[in-house]
Amino acid sequence: METKIREVKREIRVIGIDDGPFNPARDRKCLLIGAIYRGCYSLEGVEAAIIDVDGIDVTDKIVNMIVKSKHRGQLRTVMLSGITFAGFNVADPFEISERTGLPVITLIEKEPNLDRIRNALQKLPNYRLRWKIIKKTGKPFPLRIQPRRRPLYVQPINISLEQAKEIIEKTRNRSAIPEPLRVAHIISSAITLRIW
Repeated sequence: METKIREVKREIRVIGIDDGPFNPARDRKCLLIGAIYRGCYSLEGVEAAIIDVDGIDVTDKIVNMIVKSKHRGQLRTVMLSGITFAGFNVADPFEISERTGLPVITLIEKEPNLDRIRNALQKLPNYRLRWKIIKKTGKPFPLRIQPRRRPLYVQPINISLEQAKEIIEKTRNRSAIPEPLRVAHIISSAITLRIW
Protein backbone atom coordinates (compact mmCIF):
# COMPACT_ATOMS: atom_id res chain seq x y z
CA MET A 1 0.00 0.00 0.00
CA GLU A 2 1.42 3.34 -1.09
CA THR A 3 2.41 5.73 1.68
CA LYS A 4 1.46 9.33 1.01
CA ILE A 5 3.76 11.85 2.65
CA ARG A 6 1.58 14.94 3.03
CA GLU A 7 4.41 17.36 2.49
CA VAL A 8 8.03 16.65 1.68
CA LYS A 9 9.79 19.15 3.93
CA ARG A 10 13.25 20.48 3.18
CA GLU A 11 14.49 18.87 6.39
CA ILE A 12 12.90 15.45 5.92
CA ARG A 13 14.80 12.79 7.86
CA VAL A 14 16.00 9.88 5.77
CA ILE A 15 18.23 6.88 6.45
CA GLY A 16 20.50 5.90 3.57
CA ILE A 17 21.98 2.39 3.66
CA ASP A 18 25.05 1.11 1.83
CA ASP A 19 27.65 -1.60 2.34
CA GLY A 20 31.42 -1.39 2.49
CA PRO A 21 33.92 -3.01 0.14
CA PHE A 22 34.85 -6.66 0.66
CA ASN A 23 37.01 -9.35 -0.91
CA PRO A 24 34.69 -12.10 -2.19
CA ALA A 25 37.52 -14.65 -2.17
CA ARG A 26 38.39 -14.02 1.47
CA ASP A 27 35.73 -12.17 3.43
CA ARG A 28 32.74 -13.86 5.04
CA LYS A 29 31.32 -10.68 6.58
CA CYS A 30 30.66 -7.15 5.35
CA LEU A 31 29.93 -3.84 7.04
CA LEU A 32 26.55 -2.19 6.49
CA ILE A 33 26.09 1.50 7.37
CA GLY A 34 22.94 3.57 7.76
CA ALA A 35 23.49 7.35 7.60
CA ILE A 36 20.62 9.41 9.00
CA TYR A 37 20.33 12.82 7.36
CA ARG A 38 18.11 15.83 7.85
CA GLY A 39 17.43 16.93 4.29
CA CYS A 40 20.76 17.47 2.59
CA TYR A 41 22.12 19.57 5.45
CA SER A 42 23.23 17.57 8.44
CA LEU A 43 24.26 14.09 9.43
CA GLU A 44 22.26 13.29 12.56
CA GLY A 45 23.22 9.69 13.27
CA VAL A 46 24.96 6.57 12.06
CA GLU A 47 23.78 2.98 12.45
CA ALA A 48 25.87 -0.11 11.70
CA ALA A 49 25.45 -3.83 11.23
CA ILE A 50 27.50 -6.77 10.01
CA ILE A 51 26.02 -8.95 7.26
CA ASP A 52 27.08 -12.21 5.62
CA VAL A 53 28.74 -12.10 2.22
CA ASP A 54 26.28 -13.76 -0.20
CA GLY A 55 24.04 -14.45 2.79
CA ILE A 56 20.32 -13.97 3.33
CA ASP A 57 20.35 -11.82 6.48
CA VAL A 58 20.39 -8.25 5.11
CA THR A 59 16.62 -7.63 5.27
CA ASP A 60 16.49 -8.49 8.99
CA LYS A 61 19.64 -6.45 9.70
CA ILE A 62 18.24 -3.38 7.94
CA VAL A 63 14.90 -3.65 9.77
CA ASN A 64 16.67 -4.02 13.15
CA MET A 65 18.95 -1.08 12.34
CA ILE A 66 15.91 1.11 11.76
CA VAL A 67 13.51 -0.02 14.51
CA LYS A 68 16.23 0.06 17.20
CA SER A 69 17.55 3.48 16.18
CA LYS A 70 17.01 6.33 18.64
CA HIS A 71 16.02 8.35 15.54
CA ARG A 72 13.27 5.89 14.56
CA GLY A 73 10.37 8.25 15.36
CA GLN A 74 11.77 10.99 13.12
CA LEU A 75 12.52 8.89 10.04
CA ARG A 76 10.24 9.34 7.05
CA THR A 77 11.96 7.31 4.32
CA VAL A 78 14.51 4.53 3.82
CA MET A 79 16.96 4.78 0.91
CA LEU A 80 18.84 1.70 -0.22
CA SER A 81 21.84 1.57 -2.52
CA GLY A 82 20.20 -1.05 -4.71
CA ILE A 83 18.85 -4.28 -3.25
CA THR A 84 21.98 -6.46 -3.36
CA PHE A 85 24.54 -6.04 -0.60
CA ALA A 86 27.74 -7.95 0.22
CA GLY A 87 27.62 -9.70 -3.13
CA PHE A 88 24.16 -11.25 -3.49
CA ASN A 89 22.70 -10.76 -0.04
CA VAL A 90 19.35 -9.55 -1.41
CA ALA A 91 17.27 -7.08 0.60
CA ASP A 92 13.49 -7.27 0.30
CA PRO A 93 12.34 -3.62 0.13
CA PHE A 94 8.66 -4.62 0.46
CA GLU A 95 9.35 -6.46 3.72
CA ILE A 96 11.51 -3.57 4.99
CA SER A 97 8.68 -1.14 4.26
CA GLU A 98 6.05 -3.37 5.86
CA ARG A 99 8.05 -4.04 9.04
CA THR A 100 9.20 -0.44 9.55
CA GLY A 101 6.09 1.37 8.30
CA LEU A 102 8.31 3.53 6.05
CA PRO A 103 8.44 3.88 2.28
CA VAL A 104 11.62 2.62 0.62
CA ILE A 105 13.47 4.15 -2.32
CA THR A 106 16.20 2.10 -3.97
CA LEU A 107 18.74 3.90 -6.15
CA ILE A 108 21.49 2.57 -8.38
CA GLU A 109 23.73 4.34 -10.86
CA LYS A 110 23.67 1.71 -13.63
CA GLU A 111 20.78 -0.22 -15.10
CA PRO A 112 21.04 -3.80 -13.81
CA ASN A 113 21.56 -6.70 -16.23
CA LEU A 114 18.95 -9.12 -14.90
CA ASP A 115 20.14 -12.03 -17.06
CA ARG A 116 23.67 -11.79 -15.65
CA ILE A 117 22.30 -11.44 -12.11
CA ARG A 118 20.09 -14.50 -12.52
CA ASN A 119 22.99 -16.58 -13.85
CA ALA A 120 25.18 -15.57 -10.90
CA LEU A 121 22.41 -16.29 -8.39
CA GLN A 122 21.97 -19.84 -9.68
CA LYS A 123 25.37 -20.71 -8.20
CA LEU A 124 24.23 -19.79 -4.69
CA PRO A 125 22.05 -21.54 -2.12
CA ASN A 126 18.53 -20.13 -1.77
CA TYR A 127 18.61 -19.13 -5.43
CA ARG A 128 14.80 -19.12 -5.79
CA LEU A 129 14.31 -16.93 -2.71
CA ARG A 130 16.82 -14.34 -3.93
CA TRP A 131 15.44 -14.31 -7.48
CA LYS A 132 11.86 -14.01 -6.22
CA ILE A 133 12.76 -10.79 -4.36
CA ILE A 134 14.48 -9.33 -7.42
CA LYS A 135 11.53 -10.18 -9.68
CA LYS A 136 9.02 -8.81 -7.17
CA THR A 137 10.94 -5.53 -6.87
CA GLY A 138 10.81 -5.13 -10.63
CA LYS A 139 12.77 -3.16 -13.16
CA PRO A 140 13.97 0.22 -11.92
CA PHE A 141 12.80 3.45 -13.53
CA PRO A 142 15.41 5.73 -15.15
CA LEU A 143 15.29 9.14 -13.50
CA ARG A 144 17.41 12.04 -14.72
CA ILE A 145 18.43 14.07 -11.68
CA GLN A 146 20.98 16.37 -13.28
CA PRO A 147 21.05 17.60 -16.89
CA ARG A 148 23.85 16.15 -19.04
CA ARG A 149 24.34 13.25 -16.64
CA ARG A 150 23.29 9.66 -16.94
CA PRO A 151 20.04 8.87 -15.14
CA LEU A 152 19.81 7.14 -11.80
CA TYR A 153 17.69 4.01 -11.65
CA VAL A 154 15.01 4.20 -8.99
CA GLN A 155 12.56 1.72 -7.46
CA PRO A 156 9.96 3.40 -5.23
CA ILE A 157 8.30 1.01 -2.77
CA ASN A 158 5.03 2.11 -1.13
CA ILE A 159 5.53 5.64 -2.41
CA SER A 160 4.82 7.28 -5.76
CA LEU A 161 7.63 7.90 -8.23
CA GLU A 162 6.80 11.63 -8.06
CA GLN A 163 7.25 11.78 -4.28
CA ALA A 164 10.37 9.61 -4.50
CA LYS A 165 11.84 12.12 -6.96
CA GLU A 166 10.92 15.01 -4.65
CA ILE A 167 12.64 13.31 -1.70
CA ILE A 168 15.73 12.62 -3.80
CA GLU A 169 15.87 16.30 -4.82
CA LYS A 170 15.51 17.51 -1.22
CA THR A 171 18.19 15.18 0.14
CA ARG A 172 20.89 15.75 -2.45
CA ASN A 173 23.45 18.53 -2.64
CA ARG A 174 25.84 18.93 -5.55
CA SER A 175 25.91 15.23 -6.38
CA ALA A 176 23.05 13.38 -8.10
CA ILE A 177 23.32 10.84 -5.26
CA PRO A 178 21.35 11.88 -2.14
CA GLU A 179 23.50 12.74 0.86
CA PRO A 180 22.25 9.86 3.07
CA LEU A 181 23.48 7.30 0.52
CA ARG A 182 26.62 9.20 -0.45
CA VAL A 183 27.73 9.57 3.16
CA ALA A 184 26.79 5.96 4.08
CA HIS A 185 29.07 4.85 1.25
CA ILE A 186 31.95 7.08 2.40
CA ILE A 187 31.68 5.89 6.02
CA SER A 188 31.36 2.19 5.19
CA SER A 189 34.32 2.36 2.81
CA ALA A 190 36.55 4.27 5.24
CA ILE A 191 35.84 1.99 8.20
CA THR A 192 36.25 -1.19 6.16
CA LEU A 193 39.57 -0.11 4.73
CA ARG A 194 40.90 0.68 8.24
CA ILE A 195 39.60 -2.43 10.03
CA TRP A 196 39.42 -5.33 7.61
